[in-house]
Amino acid sequence: MEEITLSKDKSLVNLANSILKFFGCKTYHDSISEVDELLKKSNKKKICVFLFDAFGKVILEKYKDDASFMYDHRFLKINSVFPPTTVACTTSINTGKYPIETGYLGWTQYFKEVDKFVDVFPSTYKDESSLEKTTKKLNINIQDTILKIRYIFNDINEKYNKEVAKSLMSFNYMKKNISLYDANENWAKDVDKSISENLYTYAYNIFPDSMMHEKGVDNIDVKKVIIQINSIVKRLVNKHKDTLFLALSDHGMLDVKQININDIPHFVDTLTRPVIAIEGRLASFFVKNKEEFLKVYNSNDILNKHFLLLSKKEVLEKSYFGYSEYLNPIALETIGDYLLISLDEYSLVDNFTSSVKFKAAHAGLTKEEREIYLMAFNDK
Repeated sequence: MEEITLSKDKSLVNLANSILKFFGCKTYHDSISEVDELLKKSNKKKICVFLFDAFGKVILEKYKDDASFMYDHRFLKINSVFPPTTVACTTSINTGKYPIETGYLGWTQYFKEVDKFVDVFPSTYKDESSLEKTTKKLNINIQDTILKIRYIFNDINEKYNKEVAKSLMSFNYMKKNISLYDANENWAKDVDKSISENLYTYAYNIFPDSMMHEKGVDNIDVKKVIIQINSIVKRLVNKHKDTLFLALSDHGMLDVKQININDIPHFVDTLTRPVIAIEGRLASFFVKNKEEFLKVYNSNDILNKHFLLLSKKEVLEKSYFGYSEYLNPIALETIGDYLLISLDEYSLVDNFTSSVKFKAAHAGLTKEEREIYLMAFNDK
């Protein structure tokens, strides 16, 4: 079965360290030499980084005619970190560190301190005691308490002793009674303002990710939002000639087939708790009977043909979550006894997530999920 070797010199982590290096800040890992040279030759003092969620290499190629401005400015093929999913990837590009260092591995993580499986970004948890199999709001914010990290914006602002770096997240503009199109335009207005006022702007947009989750990678509404994305980038690039723009994604995406672990004979009987940690395409399990767990895996054609099985020891030895001597204890908590990593279109769900019928997803081992393009604008 296929395994991966994580890039040591051309990943999101290395890109973040190129940005830190450009602003004269301490770096945490190697930078990307091609990006270092680009930043030096551009002779620009300002940088704006666009990150469009799930707009990976394969998706950009699929919609190259609808995003021709972006496609024509491809500079370098780089790699996501692993797992190729938003929680891990956006944290890596905003910290310059690997998931194993930050503790941000995926959407749902187990936290020993609260003894719950928590959805990291919204701080909601799987209510295992509820017959309705619901999620509830945690009484603390996981990111502000347990998963506290330092961002590269902090490093840059500290270096200049004032606020010269800013991040703008498009989900903050998604409100009731506002169309998707208008929300993106409102986000773009604030990005425009930030570029004028700051040396570094990080502009994150939830599209096309959130739409592809719901409608799949091949959909007219996905096409429409990509056309808008391309238009926004072109407009701002042409307006701010004094700024070097970089555009990329955190990961790619592909259409999936979902399998509920409760429908796999005897599978949940081998677990301490019938909940998937991390992601459906990189599923971490806490096992009470390892012999029976392996027996189920080996005897089930869906599992043994479509998922790579790794023990916690193996995944750490192979540095799947990043190259670092420091292993964040929070990361280690959520890596269970075994991980099942999707090799193709299959994805796992549990009874807490089965109501979410994703048509497309990410976090697996395919190249569609791991490969991304870095685009450069105003670089000459």
